[in-house]
Amino acid sequence: MSNSSPPEPSSSPPEPPSSPQEPPLSPPEPLLSPPELPSPPQEPPSPRRNILNWDEWIGIIVAFTTIIFIFSWVLGRRDAEFSFKESQISLKLPKTASLPTTPGEETVSLPAIPGLDSDGELLTLPEITANLGSDSELSDREYEASLDTTANLDDDNEPSDSEDEPSPEAIFDTTSPGSTPESEDTGATVESPAAIAPTTAPTASPTARPTAPAEAIEFSDVPEDHWANYFIIVLSEQQILRGFPDQSFKPNQPVTRAELAAIIQNVFDKANTKDTINFQDLPADYWASPAIDEAVKTGFMKGYPGEVFRPDEQVPRVQVLVALISGLETTPPSTPEETIGIYQDKEQIPQWAIEKIATATQSGLVVNHPNPESLNPNQPATRAEVAAMIYQALVISGQAEEYSSEYIIPPTD
Repeated sequence: MSNSSPPEPSSSPPEPPSSPQEPPLSPPEPLLSPPELPSPPQEPPSPRRNILNWDEWIGIIVAFTTIIFIFSWVLGRRDAEFSFKESQISLKLPKTASLPTTPGEETVSLPAIPGLDSDGELLTLPEITANLGSDSELSDREYEASLDTTANLDDDNEPSDSEDEPSPEAIFDTTSPGSTPESEDTGATVESPAAIAPTTAPTASPTARPTAPAEAIEFSDVPEDHWANYFIIVLSEQQILRGFPDQSFKPNQPVTRAELAAIIQNVFDKANTKDTINFQDLPADYWASPAIDEAVKTGFMKGYPGEVFRPDEQVPRVQVLVALISGLETTPPSTPEETIGIYQDKEQIPQWAIEKIATATQSGLVVNHPNPESLNPNQPATRAEVAAMIYQALVISGQAEEYSSEYIIPPTD
């Protein structure tokens, strides 16, 4: 027997059997995208349209016709001649179309309808004339009413029933801006308008402008017992003063310096003896510029120092008297202070106007209402007072008959 030793037991305990290995993970399967839908076939671009349809041709023809018409009209205007006088426009062009009239009626030419000749030129308009004389059926009141209705571009130019808005339309045939009058006399001394009277007396005496007498107008606000009724009626017959379209006269409405100049221009025909003054406050297109220029050149009026006229200023009674007596060229009294002594308010007469007021008093130009002994020199002159003074100026110049009134200061020479 062999002496083989039995196998030695292993020093390390036997390893437990390994756990079964997990099979390797398979790689993730790729996500499948949904199948793309086939895009619809694109339509081939339409070929460019080179032919215009009927509507487009009509539009082009109308556009070119309009351009040609406007161009022809502009060229045709070169033959037109315009003349402007006293806010009336007449087109002096050939051919007139007249309405048939009966004997004794005035002719009013009407325009024919303009058109195009065979060459596409604009035909000229015919002459537009309106010859309305004193025998015309269209009266002065109707003419003024038509002007007030058709030519009134803003509400401020229309005369109202209020006597606070003077309108020269009622005095003469021109439109002027209104001004707000003062209702009461402030008693302040009026500034001298640079010696309204001329320093040297002109040689020519003024005469009244010849006017065709018109039918007497009965104004709704001038009754027969009104103190100035006679003066207003006579001057309205001679077309020196006029009323408003509503048949009123507004006798208590103040008068502006520009309106006084226009009245003087409308009344007196006198040679120019003075130079023109370029007033700084008179625009070239001011409505009363011609009247103011004539009143200055004939010696009736002048401006204030600094070459200003203040056309819209309400004219005081003292300035009306000084302006009229300056143009009438009457001889002043030897003692002016004594002559004006008849007035209770003689202290209110400005120093520069004493001699002229004395001359006006001596000549019978002064009309004082309601108190003959109160001159009220600095009070704004009303339309009725200006009418009375204008009438007395015509009497002094031999153009009107004397009229007896308790408010007229009788002449002393």
